[in-house]
Amino acid sequence: MILQETYKLENGTKIPKLGLGTWCIDNDKAAQTVRTAVTLGYHLIDTAQAYKNEQGVGEGIRSCSVPREELFVASKVAAELKTYEAAAASIEETLEKMGLDYLDQMIIHAPQPWNEFRDTKRYFAENKAVWRALEDAQATGKVRVIGVSNFLQDDLENLLSDCRIQPMVNQILLHISNTDHNLLNFCREQHIQVEAYSPIAHGEALKNPVIAQMAKKYGVPLVVRSSLNNSEGTVVKEEVTVERMLISGVALDTDAVRIAVIGLKDSPGVAFKLFDTLAKKNINVDMILQSIGRAGTKDISFTVDKNDLDDAMGVLEANQARIAYSELHAEKNIAKLSIVGAGMMSNPGVAAKMFESLYNEGVNINMIATSEIRVTVLINEKDGVRAMNAVHDAFNLAD
Repeated sequence: MILQETYKLENGTKIPKLGLGTWCIDNDKAAQTVRTAVTLGYHLIDTAQAYKNEQGVGEGIRSCSVPREELFVASKVAAELKTYEAAAASIEETLEKMGLDYLDQMIIHAPQPWNEFRDTKRYFAENKAVWRALEDAQATGKVRVIGVSNFLQDDLENLLSDCRIQPMVNQILLHISNTDHNLLNFCREQHIQVEAYSPIAHGEALKNPVIAQMAKKYGVPLVVRSSLNNSEGTVVKEEVTVERMLISGVALDTDAVRIAVIGLKDSPGVAFKLFDTLAKKNINVDMILQSIGRAGTKDISFTVDKNDLDDAMGVLEANQARIAYSELHAEKNIAKLSIVGAGMMSNPGVAAKMFESLYNEGVNINMIATSEIRVTVLINEKDGVRAMNAVHDAFNLAD
């Protein structure tokens, strides 16, 4: 049973393959949630200073039916804490709040404060200072495993260049439609265990018709159910009308870049020439936006995977005469935020609710794309996590 399976980390510590994440669980509900999860077989319990439920999670750990030494308890240093002193003090505060003598794992929640996430300032020196606090916490027995979360390759290289203990884990957003193979390969080469958060894309993966078809092909029942009780849940069948399903997931993709082709001739065949050029280089295009024609010209913007940016820009520049455009621009610091579940077609106002939640958070929308099961917006990458949380709350997805 997967709940009993483990991975062995670089220092020999065993970490369960599957764990309970407590994001969006209120502090007053956390203790019972943890107790129920442990009863069902979970031994890895993950919280964070930013979740504001460490006290409740700690109560659940102390009062559950499994001895403390058989559990793997993890928390995270708040992304906003970027000094040795603040990080060290926060670890002590976490232990006090949770009522525990030690943590099995403590990681840096993000390389930048959330309001600067994926912005130009990288906080390399500050993250080294926080890392020293984690190293000292491990050396004194307060923490067994130390690591990071949401770190890119250069963030990891920064720590690896000057550390006593290398990061043992990197917890990242990872699921079937958000897979950074370059980062995964780097972590594997450095013996850094990758932990996936939101591994089924907040439920999006189970709503994907392709996955339902694959399950049918191989005779595998696909069931959406709670991990915190024994109820049978909902069986997803290929013939189920997707429009009847409620909005059930929010997904954030930070691996996209936007390319804008300016001053295209407003005539038939132009879009074909543009995207045919990219297709011949095996470059996949996702969101596409075409402006209204003006003075005989138009603009087309689209997104590609960030790993394809250089190839896309190169082939478009080489074919400027054929495509006939005046300017070419690329924007890197963007993110795609999606709501999934196909309530869009039968429930008027779904997109409006999403847009309202982003407006209330002051998040600007750059592009919009829709399908039968998804509404996707393009936003600034630094707003990504904040926007995802706002949309998550707007649709009451924590319940």
